[in-house]
Amino acid sequence: MEQLKPIFRQNHGFGYEHGGLVATTDFPFDEIEPEPCPHEAREAAAELFRRVMQWTFRTPCNLKTATVRWASLCAGLRPGLINDRTFEDIGNELGVTKQALSKSGQVAAKTFGLKFARQRSAVARQHMANARIGKPGYNTRKKPKAAGRTPAPARPPRQ
Repeated sequence: MEQLKPIFRQNHGFGYEHGGLVATTDFPFDEIEPEPCPHEAREAAAELFRRVMQWTFRTPCNLKTATVRWASLCAGLRPGLINDRTFEDIGNELGVTKQALSKSGQVAAKTFGLKFARQRSAVARQHMANARIGKPGYNTRKKPKAAGRTPAPARPPRQ
């Protein structure tokens, strides 16, 4: 799926109180950038909703798959929307693994150009994967023997 450009400026979010963009930092960006009119904000919100729904229900898709995609997106963007539950809790309820939810979240982050608060970087994920499977340069150090301890006697073979 093609990479989508972010709809909102990095320093703004959608304000539900008045239906427009609101600043998300203390820096006075509004003094140097004009605020878009409410009509543009509604268009941007509608376009964002269309993109999210298109991603959620893309093929192949059934309602369970769409629910997993939607839950992973909500958990990444606003964990409070799902009562700060973990992927494991959500996966148990939906009948999928936490890895499936995590993978769906990674795809969403890549598709929409997002960085979730609870998300590791691609480099960190690759580093952890290499460490788990023992690639060259990982898990190769021998553990030092404890000083003053004698090794345990070898067990006799089972019969």
